[in-house]
Amino acid sequence: MAKLTNSKDTASLIFEDMAAKILRLDLEPGSPVSESDICSTYNTSRTPAKTVLNRLSDGGYIDLLPYQQSRVRYINADETLQYLYGRVAIESRVIRDFISLKDPLLLEDVNHVIRKQEILASQDTVDLLAFNDLDVQLHEIWFRTLDKMEIWYYFRNSIDYTRMKILDYKREQDYDVIISEHKALAAAIAASDIEKVNSVLEQHVYTHVAKLIDKCMKDNREYFI
Repeated sequence: MAKLTNSKDTASLIFEDMAAKILRLDLEPGSPVSESDICSTYNTSRTPAKTVLNRLSDGGYIDLLPYQQSRVRYINADETLQYLYGRVAIESRVIRDFISLKDPLLLEDVNHVIRKQEILASQDTVDLLAFNDLDVQLHEIWFRTLDKMEIWYYFRNSIDYTRMKILDYKREQDYDVIISEHKALAAAIAASDIEKVNSVLEQHVYTHVAKLIDKCMKDNREYFI
């Protein structure tokens, strides 16, 4: 790769590129990473390469192993399921309070993101991270509206959950299922149907991924710890 040039420093550019590759599973769980590989791939010196490795480690993307080959962190299935369990419980409460605002403009924000997902999914080649970013934007709406962003930052930053979703997109490529779940959630919010919200949210956030983990643990066991 040619030497990176941008207003950002070299280490930041490399970090962003490698983090995206890890999230897209271009760099698979367990893949080796090293200073020398970074220097060769990005035509850079060891100083920014070392900085990148430290940032990837601090961010939970890789495991820096003393006296061993560092590697992309494996997906922790149990931690991911516990994360989802907590998220469904809290997000259900947040959506309940969001519904109580009864603001049609906020609901239009939700539907607008869904429409953008539909457009993106209709492309011949779907940008997986862009599709996932829209998923994040949709769920962020109620947290941001209720000024609960600190809670959302915690949930938004699960690398393992993001990789599981990307794996789902790659394996199934059934974007219509995700979009239909979003539409069902939007409809339940519009109808102020709390029970339906809870049901759809549990299916969309927890059950969907729990089943995927079970399947992937059989087909891609090497990705997991």
